[in-house]
Amino acid sequence: MGEIILDIPDVLSGLPKKEQALLMGRALRRAVEDRVVQVEEEIREGQEYLVYYKDKYGLSFEEYEKKINDLELVGADYQEDYNDWYFWTECVQRAQQVLNTLRQFLSP
Repeated sequence: MGEIILDIPDVLSGLPKKEQALLMGRALRRAVEDRVVQVEEEIREGQEYLVYYKDKYGLSFEEYEKKINDLELVGADYQEDYNDWYFWTECVQRAQQVLNTLRQFLSP
């Protein structure tokens, strides 16, 4: 298990260590629960962009990327869409990894 050093308010520092640990554990769990909600929203937002580009081109990202690399789609607009689509693909993947870890923490 990792360790985080946390300065706590003086008023709480007088509590027994067991009580401090209980409070910190509950605070961490609550923070993770709140973060799960935020990450889920980030994923929803990212997925909206992914659907937009998939619908716009009628292709998966991988198919679109291949057409860009094969120079079948050439031009600044295609490249800009590629950059945006790539960005949102990476954002959703990273957020999903974070979400999986957070849920693993919350699982019994």
